[in-house]
This record gives sequence, structure tokens and C-alpha cells, in this order.
Amino acid sequence: MSNSVNEILRFKKTIEEKIEYDFLWKNIQKPVIDEDKLFILSKLIPVNLALPHVKRDAYIITTMLVQIALDTHELVNENKADESTEENLARQLHVLAGDYYSGLYYYLLSQIDEFEFIHKLASAIKAINELKMKLYYEEFTSFNEYIDLKVRIHTTLLKTVAAYFNHNEFVDNFTQWFYISTLQEEKERMLTDEIVLNSMLDVKRSNVYMNNEDRFRYILHKEWLVLQHGINQLPHSSGEIYAYFDSRRDDDVVMNTSNVEEG
Repeated sequence: MSNSVNEILRFKKTIEEKIEYDFLWKNIQKPVIDEDKLFILSKLIPVNLALPHVKRDAYIITTMLVQIALDTHELVNENKADESTEENLARQLHVLAGDYYSGLYYYLLSQIDEFEFIHKLASAIKAINELKMKLYYEEFTSFNEYIDLKVRIHTTLLKTVAAYFNHNEFVDNFTQWFYISTLQEEKERMLTDEIVLNSMLDVKRSNVYMNNEDRFRYILHKEWLVLQHGINQLPHSSGEIYAYFDSRRDDDVVMNTSNVEEG
């Protein structure tokens, strides 16, 4: 794990240096660099003799710049008739910041003549924005469809990179991870909706002693076992990958299942 942690820190430092813009950061929040996606990218684009370190770094850094640009544009609020001067400035600066980060990734990839990769990322951006519009206009008919939309938004860019580097064996695993993390994000909503919880449970015999918290923890525990099994099937780096996700999982995933298993 120490090598992965050190590499993530190295990439974060490099990315922060590239996106640093004092004027923007004084007026809008500093971008958050998603460590999970950074770790996954480092596994999708492994170190090898055929790919020089400089190019590998460029692929990983530019993909994260795309992610940061997408996240920043998502923070842009709708224009309101009664918005204050400060709100108007923040909205415009978020647009500017997102465009600035996008411009950086185009520039860096053009420096290493990776125009095909630029095209692939552009297609992913278009697909992600279409998914976000579906989410915004609530074009889903169930909670499961809602979760699926959010997971696809999280994973489309990573799946594009996986396909480009022909490392699709890891796709199901990181998709499962974002499914788990999305359920964790929706915890409060799930805890107040027994219909959702019961529809997601896979318990043969109903247990009257399970409260909603127990149901939620059981669902996450079950999904974690799916991820664990998938990681164990990987041809390489399974121990390191498992250790990373194990360190990132929420306490809700770890549970005593005795209450579930008793009839």
C-alpha cells in the first residue's frame, strides 16, 4: 500500500501545481482531487517498459484534469433573477475555472501528440454530460435506476481509459466500488425508505429484529462481498487493490451478520 499512497500523493501534488490559480482559489473553493479515481487510473495505466513514465504521468494527470473540470462545472448554479453580485461572480468563476482545467488537459495531451486520446476523452465528456442531464431532469423511474445513473456518471471516464489501454478486467470491480460508495452517499435517504431497503435485501427469511440501520448495513456488507470476490479473481495486483478499497470502506460495510442469519 505504501507505494500506492506515495504515488497518489505525488500525482496530487503535481495536479495541484498545474491547476493552481491564485485569483480563482481566492474566490471559489479549491478543487477536490478524487483519490479513488486517481488510484484506479494508476492501475488502469500501469508502469511498463512500453510506456515511458512521462507519457504515463500525462495520461493520468490529464484524465484527472478532465474529472476536475467536470466536477467544477457541476458546481455552477443556475442564474437567478435576484442573485447577488457575489453569487453572480462565483457562478461565472466556476464556469471559467472548469474551462481553464479543460484547456490544461488539451494542452498537455497535445504536447505528447496524443490526439486519439483527446478524442476518446471528449466522447466520454459528452456522454457524462448527457447522463447528468438525465439525473437533473429526473429521467429515472426507480431508486435503482437513480443509483445506476450516478454510478455511470462516476465510471464513464474510467471505463473509457480502461478500454483505451485494454485493461477491462478491472472495470467490474471499480464499478462495484462506486456502487457501494454511492449507496453510502444515499444512506440517509435509504434509512427513511423501507420500500427501497426491502427491495434491495436478499434475505430468504424476514427478520423482525432488523431495523433500517441493520438492513442498510447488511446491503453494504453483501455488496462488499461481491467486490471482494471480484478483486480476488484479478490476474495481478489483487492484494494491493483489495488493501486500498478495504482502507476506504465505511464502517457501515463492516457488520456482524448474526442478526440477519437468524430466522
